[in-house]
Amino acid sequence: MTAITGGGTLTQQLYQRLFDRLNTNSDDAVSFDEMSGAGASSKSAEAFKTLDANGDGKVVRAEMTPSSTFSADTLNAMLLAQTDQPPKTNEEIVSDLFTRADADGDGALSADERSAEAAIRRASSLDAGYAPDHAYLMSDRDGDGLIRQDEVLVARRLHIPASAIKFSDEVPADLVRHMKDISLASADPGGQVSPPAAPLTPEEKQKVRDQFTADLAERDSGPAGTTRYLGREIDGLRDKAEADIATAPVTDSLTARLMQRILAGWSAEPASAPSSSTLA
Repeated sequence: MTAITGGGTLTQQLYQRLFDRLNTNSDDAVSFDEMSGAGASSKSAEAFKTLDANGDGKVVRAEMTPSSTFSADTLNAMLLAQTDQPPKTNEEIVSDLFTRADADGDGALSADERSAEAAIRRASSLDAGYAPDHAYLMSDRDGDGLIRQDEVLVARRLHIPASAIKFSDEVPADLVRHMKDISLASADPGGQVSPPAAPLTPEEKQKVRDQFTADLAERDSGPAGTTRYLGREIDGLRDKAEADIATAPVTDSLTARLMQRILAGWSAEPASAPSSSTLA
Protein backbone atom coordinates (compact mmCIF):
# COMPACT_ATOMS: atom_id res chain seq x y z
CA MET A 1 0.00 0.00 0.00
CA THR A 2 1.05 3.59 -0.48
CA ALA A 3 0.39 6.70 1.52
CA ILE A 4 -1.11 9.83 0.05
CA THR A 5 1.28 12.75 -0.05
CA GLY A 6 -0.34 16.09 0.66
CA GLY A 7 -0.75 18.91 3.13
CA GLY A 8 -0.18 19.27 6.86
CA THR A 9 -2.27 18.59 9.90
CA LEU A 10 -5.51 20.26 8.77
CA THR A 11 -5.37 18.43 5.46
CA GLN A 12 -4.68 15.24 7.39
CA GLN A 13 -7.78 15.94 9.45
CA LEU A 14 -9.88 16.28 6.30
CA TYR A 15 -8.64 12.91 5.08
CA GLN A 16 -9.35 11.29 8.44
CA ARG A 17 -12.91 12.59 8.17
CA LEU A 18 -13.08 11.12 4.67
CA PHE A 19 -11.86 7.80 6.04
CA ASP A 20 -14.60 7.84 8.68
CA ARG A 21 -17.23 8.45 6.01
CA LEU A 22 -15.94 5.67 3.77
CA ASN A 23 -15.50 3.16 6.59
CA THR A 24 -19.20 2.40 6.92
CA ASN A 25 -18.79 -0.82 8.93
CA SER A 26 -16.40 0.82 11.42
CA ASP A 27 -13.76 -1.91 11.18
CA ASP A 28 -11.02 0.70 10.73
CA ALA A 29 -10.27 -0.43 7.18
CA VAL A 30 -11.88 0.78 3.95
CA SER A 31 -12.77 -1.95 1.49
CA PHE A 32 -13.22 -1.51 -2.25
CA ASP A 33 -16.98 -1.93 -1.85
CA GLU A 34 -17.07 0.81 0.78
CA MET A 35 -15.08 3.19 -1.39
CA SER A 36 -17.05 2.52 -4.55
CA GLY A 37 -20.36 2.69 -2.70
CA ALA A 38 -19.74 6.11 -1.20
CA GLY A 39 -20.69 8.00 -4.34
CA ALA A 40 -17.34 9.72 -4.11
CA SER A 41 -16.09 9.36 -7.63
CA SER A 42 -16.74 7.50 -10.87
CA LYS A 43 -13.06 6.57 -10.67
CA SER A 44 -13.19 5.06 -7.21
CA ALA A 45 -11.51 1.89 -8.51
CA GLU A 46 -8.48 3.92 -9.56
CA ALA A 47 -8.44 5.75 -6.25
CA PHE A 48 -8.60 2.46 -4.34
CA LYS A 49 -5.74 1.05 -6.41
CA THR A 50 -3.69 4.16 -5.67
CA LEU A 51 -4.04 3.52 -1.96
CA ASP A 52 -4.02 -0.30 -1.97
CA ALA A 53 -0.62 -0.72 -3.60
CA ASN A 54 -0.02 -4.26 -2.26
CA GLY A 55 -3.46 -5.41 -3.33
CA ASP A 56 -4.62 -6.81 -0.01
CA GLY A 57 -8.11 -5.38 -0.55
CA LYS A 58 -8.16 -2.79 2.20
CA VAL A 59 -6.96 0.70 3.05
CA VAL A 60 -6.23 1.32 6.72
CA ARG A 61 -6.42 4.66 8.48
CA ALA A 62 -2.67 5.30 8.46
CA GLU A 63 -2.66 5.09 4.69
CA MET A 64 -5.24 7.87 4.43
CA THR A 65 -2.76 10.36 5.93
CA PRO A 66 -1.18 13.06 3.78
CA SER A 67 2.51 13.71 4.25
CA SER A 68 4.44 16.92 3.79
CA THR A 69 3.87 18.18 0.25
CA PHE A 70 1.02 20.26 -1.04
CA SER A 71 -1.60 19.45 -3.68
CA ALA A 72 -1.59 21.36 -6.94
CA ASP A 73 -5.38 21.02 -6.94
CA THR A 74 -6.07 23.19 -3.92
CA LEU A 75 -3.15 25.53 -4.33
CA ASN A 76 -3.66 26.01 -8.05
CA ALA A 77 -3.91 29.77 -7.79
CA MET A 78 -0.38 29.90 -6.36
CA LEU A 79 1.46 27.72 -8.86
CA LEU A 80 2.65 30.73 -10.88
CA ALA A 81 4.10 32.54 -7.89
CA GLN A 82 7.68 31.37 -8.44
CA THR A 83 7.67 31.13 -12.23
CA ASP A 84 8.35 33.61 -15.00
CA GLN A 85 4.76 33.49 -16.20
CA PRO A 86 2.65 36.64 -15.89
CA PRO A 87 0.06 36.85 -13.11
CA LYS A 88 -3.31 35.41 -14.00
CA THR A 89 -6.17 37.69 -14.90
CA ASN A 90 -9.33 37.75 -12.79
CA GLU A 91 -11.11 35.83 -15.55
CA GLU A 92 -8.46 33.11 -15.50
CA ILE A 93 -8.62 32.89 -11.70
CA VAL A 94 -12.40 32.41 -11.85
CA SER A 95 -12.02 29.82 -14.61
CA ASP A 96 -9.50 27.91 -12.48
CA LEU A 97 -11.93 28.01 -9.57
CA PHE A 98 -14.63 26.32 -11.62
CA THR A 99 -12.19 23.80 -13.10
CA ARG A 100 -11.34 22.45 -9.67
CA ALA A 101 -14.54 23.19 -7.68
CA ASP A 102 -17.27 22.17 -10.17
CA ALA A 103 -17.17 18.51 -9.15
CA ASP A 104 -20.21 17.45 -11.21
CA GLY A 105 -19.22 19.46 -14.28
CA ASP A 106 -22.54 21.25 -14.72
CA GLY A 107 -20.96 24.68 -15.14
CA ALA A 108 -22.26 26.00 -11.79
CA LEU A 109 -21.23 25.74 -8.17
CA SER A 110 -23.74 24.40 -5.68
CA ALA A 111 -23.65 25.28 -2.00
CA ASP A 112 -21.97 21.93 -1.28
CA GLU A 113 -19.34 22.51 -3.96
CA ARG A 114 -18.61 25.98 -2.62
CA SER A 115 -18.34 24.62 0.91
CA ALA A 116 -15.96 21.88 -0.23
CA GLU A 117 -13.72 24.38 -2.02
CA ALA A 118 -13.68 26.64 1.04
CA ALA A 119 -12.77 23.77 3.37
CA ILE A 120 -9.94 22.51 1.19
CA ARG A 121 -8.49 25.94 0.50
CA ARG A 122 -8.70 26.89 4.16
CA ALA A 123 -6.90 23.74 5.33
CA SER A 124 -4.20 24.00 2.68
CA SER A 125 -3.61 27.70 3.23
CA LEU A 126 -3.29 27.36 7.01
CA ASP A 127 -1.00 24.35 6.58
CA ALA A 128 1.19 26.45 4.27
CA GLY A 129 1.07 29.54 6.49
CA TYR A 130 -0.04 31.80 3.66
CA ALA A 131 -2.97 32.14 1.28
CA PRO A 132 -3.77 33.69 -2.11
CA ASP A 133 -4.03 37.46 -1.97
CA HIS A 134 -7.49 37.35 -3.52
CA ALA A 135 -10.95 36.19 -2.51
CA TYR A 136 -14.09 35.30 -4.45
CA LEU A 137 -17.16 37.49 -4.08
CA MET A 138 -20.30 35.67 -5.17
CA SER A 139 -23.80 36.92 -5.85
CA ASP A 140 -26.62 34.51 -6.73
CA ARG A 141 -28.41 37.09 -8.87
CA ASP A 142 -31.09 34.75 -10.21
CA GLY A 143 -31.73 33.15 -6.80
CA ASP A 144 -31.42 29.56 -8.00
CA GLY A 145 -28.89 28.58 -5.34
CA LEU A 146 -26.14 28.08 -7.93
CA ILE A 147 -23.17 30.29 -8.75
CA ARG A 148 -22.00 30.66 -12.34
CA GLN A 149 -18.85 32.28 -13.59
CA ASP A 150 -20.55 35.58 -14.40
CA GLU A 151 -21.72 35.75 -10.76
CA VAL A 152 -18.18 35.70 -9.35
CA LEU A 153 -15.89 38.66 -8.82
CA VAL A 154 -12.27 38.49 -7.71
CA ALA A 155 -11.41 40.83 -4.85
CA ARG A 156 -7.70 41.56 -4.56
CA ARG A 157 -5.97 42.58 -1.38
CA LEU A 158 -5.36 46.31 -1.04
CA HIS A 159 -1.91 47.47 0.03
CA ILE A 160 -2.46 50.45 2.32
CA PRO A 161 0.62 52.30 3.60
CA ALA A 162 0.95 53.23 7.26
CA SER A 163 0.85 56.89 6.22
CA ALA A 164 -2.81 56.39 5.27
CA ILE A 165 -3.82 55.66 8.87
CA LYS A 166 -5.88 58.48 10.32
CA PHE A 167 -6.77 58.76 13.99
CA SER A 168 -9.98 60.30 15.29
CA ASP A 169 -8.37 63.62 16.14
CA GLU A 170 -6.90 63.82 12.63
CA VAL A 171 -10.21 63.44 10.79
CA PRO A 172 -11.71 66.64 9.34
CA ALA A 173 -14.37 68.17 11.63
CA ASP A 174 -17.17 67.96 9.05
CA LEU A 175 -16.54 64.24 8.62
CA VAL A 176 -16.56 63.76 12.40
CA ARG A 177 -19.96 65.51 12.60
CA HIS A 178 -21.27 63.31 9.78
CA MET A 179 -20.10 60.15 11.56
CA LYS A 180 -21.77 61.28 14.79
CA ASP A 181 -25.02 61.88 12.89
CA ILE A 182 -24.87 58.35 11.52
CA SER A 183 -24.23 56.94 15.02
CA LEU A 184 -27.19 58.82 16.43
CA ALA A 185 -29.47 57.73 13.60
CA SER A 186 -28.52 54.07 14.04
CA ALA A 187 -28.78 54.03 17.84
CA ASP A 188 -31.71 52.28 19.50
CA PRO A 189 -34.46 54.61 20.73
CA GLY A 190 -33.40 55.77 24.17
CA GLY A 191 -29.96 54.31 23.66
CA GLN A 192 -26.78 56.10 24.53
CA VAL A 193 -23.89 56.95 22.27
CA SER A 194 -20.52 56.11 23.79
CA PRO A 195 -18.28 59.11 24.35
CA PRO A 196 -15.33 59.37 21.98
CA ALA A 197 -12.09 57.77 23.10
CA ALA A 198 -9.36 60.02 24.35
CA PRO A 199 -6.92 61.02 21.58
CA LEU A 200 -3.71 59.01 21.42
CA THR A 201 -0.43 60.64 22.17
CA PRO A 202 2.08 61.09 19.32
CA GLU A 203 4.11 58.21 20.78
CA GLU A 204 1.04 55.93 20.87
CA LYS A 205 0.16 56.85 17.29
CA GLN A 206 3.67 56.01 16.14
CA LYS A 207 3.49 52.67 17.92
CA VAL A 208 0.28 51.85 16.04
CA ARG A 209 1.84 52.84 12.73
CA ASP A 210 5.00 50.85 13.46
CA GLN A 211 2.93 47.74 14.27
CA PHE A 212 0.93 48.23 11.07
CA THR A 213 4.15 48.47 9.04
CA ALA A 214 5.57 45.34 10.70
CA ASP A 215 2.33 43.42 10.06
CA LEU A 216 2.34 44.52 6.42
CA ALA A 217 5.92 43.32 5.97
CA GLU A 218 5.06 39.97 7.54
CA ARG A 219 1.99 39.55 5.35
CA ASP A 220 4.09 40.30 2.27
CA SER A 221 6.89 37.88 3.20
CA GLY A 222 5.38 34.86 1.43
CA PRO A 223 5.65 33.98 -2.28
CA ALA A 224 4.48 36.57 -4.78
CA GLY A 225 0.70 36.72 -5.03
CA THR A 226 0.14 35.48 -1.48
CA THR A 227 -0.62 36.91 1.94
CA ARG A 228 1.14 35.32 4.89
CA TYR A 229 -0.80 34.77 8.10
CA LEU A 230 0.52 36.79 11.04
CA GLY A 231 2.36 34.70 13.60
CA ARG A 232 0.15 36.02 16.40
CA GLU A 233 -3.07 35.03 14.62
CA ILE A 234 -2.39 31.71 12.90
CA ASP A 235 -2.69 29.48 16.00
CA GLY A 236 -6.17 30.82 16.71
CA LEU A 237 -7.17 30.41 13.07
CA ARG A 238 -5.91 26.84 13.03
CA ASP A 239 -7.75 26.01 16.26
CA LYS A 240 -11.00 27.35 14.75
CA ALA A 241 -10.44 25.40 11.53
CA GLU A 242 -9.75 22.18 13.43
CA ALA A 243 -13.00 22.59 15.37
CA ASP A 244 -14.95 23.27 12.18
CA ILE A 245 -13.48 20.27 10.35
CA ALA A 246 -14.31 18.03 13.32
CA THR A 247 -18.01 18.96 13.22
CA ALA A 248 -18.78 19.81 9.60
CA PRO A 249 -20.34 17.01 7.52
CA VAL A 250 -18.23 15.33 4.84
CA THR A 251 -20.54 16.02 1.91
CA ASP A 252 -20.62 14.28 -1.46
CA SER A 253 -18.86 17.29 -2.99
CA LEU A 254 -16.06 17.28 -0.42
CA THR A 255 -15.69 13.51 -0.76
CA ALA A 256 -15.44 13.83 -4.55
CA ARG A 257 -12.83 16.58 -4.29
CA LEU A 258 -10.66 14.63 -1.86
CA MET A 259 -10.94 11.52 -4.01
CA GLN A 260 -9.87 13.56 -7.05
CA ARG A 261 -6.79 14.61 -5.17
CA ILE A 262 -5.95 10.98 -4.44
CA LEU A 263 -6.17 10.31 -8.16
CA ALA A 264 -3.96 13.31 -8.88
CA GLY A 265 -1.19 11.37 -7.14
CA TRP A 266 0.08 14.01 -4.71
CA SER A 267 3.57 13.05 -5.87
CA ALA A 268 4.73 16.23 -7.58
CA GLU A 269 6.09 19.13 -5.55
CA PRO A 270 4.31 22.24 -6.87
CA ALA A 271 6.24 25.40 -7.64
CA SER A 272 4.79 27.03 -4.54
CA ALA A 273 1.93 26.82 -2.12
CA PRO A 274 -0.67 29.44 -1.00
CA SER A 275 -10.93 31.13 4.13
CA SER A 276 -18.78 35.10 3.89
CA SER A 277 -19.86 34.98 0.35
CA THR A 278 -16.19 34.37 -0.44
CA LEU A 279 -14.49 31.04 -0.67
CA ALA A 280 -11.30 31.98 0.91
